[in-house]
Amino acid sequence: MSQESNPGKITLTPLTVDDLGARRGVRSVTLDKQGRLCLSRTLRRDLGIVDRSEHIYVSVDLAQRVIGIVKSDVVNNVVGAGQLKVSKRGYATGRALLRKFGLTEAGGPYRFDYVGKLDSGGADWFAFRLAE
Repeated sequence: MSQESNPGKITLTPLTVDDLGARRGVRSVTLDKQGRLCLSRTLRRDLGIVDRSEHIYVSVDLAQRVIGIVKSDVVNNVVGAGQLKVSKRGYATGRALLRKFGLTEAGGPYRFDYVGKLDSGGADWFAFRLAE
């Protein structure tokens, strides 16, 4: 029976991923209100650090408002760089990034969208631009 012939009939339509605003399968990085850097599960999978702690390097391009992330064992040595430890849940301290970009914890969360891989120092860095 069509809906036109039975106006009281209820027809449910499932919400889509777009309706819900979900971003499944997307590489992204977030700086939350607690000053934590959060790597999406897809990014962690691409880095090979799902469900375990691991160290990463983070680089910045302040003019372009871009950060670069690479797993610490991919590059032999990044001169003068400190490593960040990512927890098995995907969190690391992000307060240094907040300071570098002139952001406040209270103004967060801040999202960095994936822009591609960049070759720097012989390694492919995952690059993310700060969303407006």
